[in-house]
Amino acid sequence: MTLLTGCVSITPPTRNLSGLKTEEVKNYTLGQEYSVNVGESIIVRKSYLYKEAEISDRAKASNDFHATAKIPLNKLLIYDGRKEEELLVLGTTKIKDSTYRIISIGRTSNDMPVGMLTAMDTGQVTGQAVWRNGYGRWGTATIDFKIDRLDTRFIPVTSIEIDKSQPYENYEIIYTGKSGDNVTFVYREYTPDDFAKPAFYQNLTYNLAEGKVIQFRKLQMQVIEADNEKIKLKVLSDF
Repeated sequence: MTLLTGCVSITPPTRNLSGLKTEEVKNYTLGQEYSVNVGESIIVRKSYLYKEAEISDRAKASNDFHATAKIPLNKLLIYDGRKEEELLVLGTTKIKDSTYRIISIGRTSNDMPVGMLTAMDTGQVTGQAVWRNGYGRWGTATIDFKIDRLDTRFIPVTSIEIDKSQPYENYEIIYTGKSGDNVTFVYREYTPDDFAKPAFYQNLTYNLAEGKVIQFRKLQMQVIEADNEKIKLKVLSDF
């Protein structure tokens, strides 16, 4: 498919924020019995307001691919991409009534950037590429571009930005086993700045010989049965 020839104008990447959204997660229903295995979460609670940020300078590949670009007076440019790999977005360009992202696949021998064009709405590659010549102009002239997977898509990377001015809750309690009459858990709490790494954790131990109703902060739970493989319980109250 031929999209364009000659020079094109490039718009640098921008950063886009969605409207305010709500995250509300509970992995349980009050008064309802359920079971989890050792190492799994008996409690997951999330409650916060956030916005999705589209980081328009990065896009993630849908699959492995092999791309080449040949430009006169330069070595053959070869790029072997991997599924889920995040590639740099050089910008966007508009051709007729359609807008395309430019996904970087590297630089020429004389250090000029080269990028393949992808559809703005679907992220699918078009089979076309652009490069910036020594005069600072972008275009498709003299570039021979090939990609083995024309079904490859590049989806913009998104991240979450928490509204820190609003109430925030994000934690889990994990069942870690039973020793004698004691059941053990780990409490993990996550901050708005990093969902991947717990900012705080606490080991919890409860003696079931003293009672099967246990309390942690505002959570009241009744243990029905427990062993070193799983635990059955129900949440009686969470406020």
